[in-house]
Amino acid sequence: MSNKSDFLKKTSSALILIQKSIGILMLLILLFLVFIQVILRAMNLPLMGIEELLILPTIWVYMIGSANASEERNHISVDILEVFLSNKTILTIFSVIRTFVSLTIGIVLTYWLFGFFNRSLML
Repeated sequence: MSNKSDFLKKTSSALILIQKSIGILMLLILLFLVFIQVILRAMNLPLMGIEELLILPTIWVYMIGSANASEERNHISVDILEVFLSNKTILTIFSVIRTFVSLTIGIVLTYWLFGFFNRSLML
C-alpha cells in the first residue's frame, strides 16, 4: 500500500512541477510578445496579429493559475480591510457578507448554466 501511495505522491509532484513550468513558460512567452510589440510600435513598425497571439498564452496563464490555486487550496484575495480595520467583529461581518455575495453569484451562475445547457439541448 505504501508503494502505491508513494507512486501517487511522486506522480502528483511531477505533474505539479510540469504545470508550474508550463505557467512560467507561458508568462515568458507573454512577456516576450509584449516586449516585441512595444519595440516594434516604438519604431513605427506595428506587427499585425500580435494581439491575437497574446490571447493564447494569456488564457493558458489564467487556466494554469487557477489550477495552481486549486492545488494549493487557495484563492486570490485582496484583504485590504484587514490592513485598515482591527475590530474582529467588523471583519467577521464583512467575511459573512463576502461569503453571502459569493454564494449568491454561484447560485445565479449555476441557474444560468442549466438554462444555457437546456437551450443547447434544444438546438
